[in-house]
Amino acid sequence: MNVLNFFVIRTALPFGYLAIGLFLLCVAIIGLVQVWRGLRTRPLNRARALTGIALLTLAGLVTAANLVSENSVELNPIVTVADLEGVWNDGPAALELSSDGTYSCSGGGSCAQLGASGRWAHDGDFLLQFTRATDGRVLIQRVVRAEKELRLTDEAKDPDMWDGVLTFRHRAPAS
Repeated sequence: MNVLNFFVIRTALPFGYLAIGLFLLCVAIIGLVQVWRGLRTRPLNRARALTGIALLTLAGLVTAANLVSENSVELNPIVTVADLEGVWNDGPAALELSSDGTYSCSGGGSCAQLGASGRWAHDGDFLLQFTRATDGRVLIQRVVRAEKELRLTDEAKDPDMWDGVLTFRHRAPAS
């Protein structure tokens, strides 16, 4: 796991990112003031200066982590059916998408939602529609490109409410 993922912030609140950005700006300003005051006092106030440096480091880490994370996931990749066919893995779970529009899923884990078998269809540019053979339940999952690999998300409803969890990873290199 990437250490910076701990500092990634996700929100679906209206103006949530604006509030978080303003908070980080305030933290950075307070950190700068603490460093400045710590270095200007005589004798040198190391505790105040180190507190300021810690606040600046925290604001920098959160900002860097969110910028890197934003650029590492493409939410709307254009993929063809040929890109999607083949074996997808998520831990012990294996999902096989066949060219005839059927799928099979084995190994538990992420296969619990999809069921053991059914039909799949490429819906638009980046959505996959899975119809379970057992009960006809339809699941829609989004295809994303994360760090140059095709991945599936949890069931796609509202992309703004996505929790950032990626499930299946395509075994074959994506074009």
